Amino acid sequence: MWRVGVAVLLVAACARPMAATAGPLDPVVPMLEFTGTGPTTAAFTLDGPVSFDLGNAVVTGRGRYAGVAVYTSSGRYVAGVVGVPELDGPPQQVALPHPWPLGPASVTLAAGRYRAYLLADADAEVRIRLDSGQSLAVTTTARVRETFYATHADVPNGASSLAFPRAVATRTATRTVVLGQFARGAATADVTLRICLTRHGTACTAQSTRVVSTAAGTVGGALRDSMSVPSSFLPRTPLDARAEATAAASYGATFGFAVIQFDPV
Repeated sequence: MWRVGVAVLLVAACARPMAATAGPLDPVVPMLEFTGTGPTTAAFTLDGPVSFDLGNAVVTGRGRYAGVAVYTSSGRYVAGVVGVPELDGPPQQVALPHPWPLGPASVTLAAGRYRAYLLADADAEVRIRLDSGQSLAVTTTARVRETFYATHADVPNGASSLAFPRAVATRTATRTVVLGQFARGAATADVTLRICLTRHGTACTAQSTRVVSTAAGTVGGALRDSMSVPSSFLPRTPLDARAEATAAASYGATFGFAVIQFDPV
């Protein structure tokens, strides 16, 4: 069994909304569709409420990663999903192969004004089938600041402990998403994944760890978690986005780690 940690996103108020292009899609299968060449953003309006399950989202792109994060016009995070098809290696070594909801998968958005951030470094599309509501297509066009980092490593046979630190910015506006997954291969005993933002060069602690996931005797792919915290609540000191994987016993496994940062407008 695995548990997905709820992403924590606390955001300051948005600036004046940017223009967006929107139009109806096929009414037979209601969809929310976000397209663009990232990293980009756009504001859009829902005329009525919509409900959907991000577990059914289809994320495609030509770059190293693709997804979308949606905020209210006042800057409150409401939903997001991201996929990382490659982690600095051939496709067969993918360690983060599936799009993940950033927070709860089941989402209901009320009618109103929203802003979408395309999490991508090339052409990308996110299609979300609606459980209820009217279809809408949004094209993001305004450029935003965004960075991406990913890596992976083979997990040694037997007992092992891996740590993946990555220095991250501490600008007030920056939002940081950290992804980690134990994949490909198997664990013959408990595997624990910890994700945190911590002072540069230090390990995850009880105070800095925002996501902890443990799986017992698990086939690869069961551990996957995400987190995001507001930089305005972080100390003004060099920080690491850090993932730590500990396995009592394993073989043929891979651990992947990715960081996405972007600045809301």
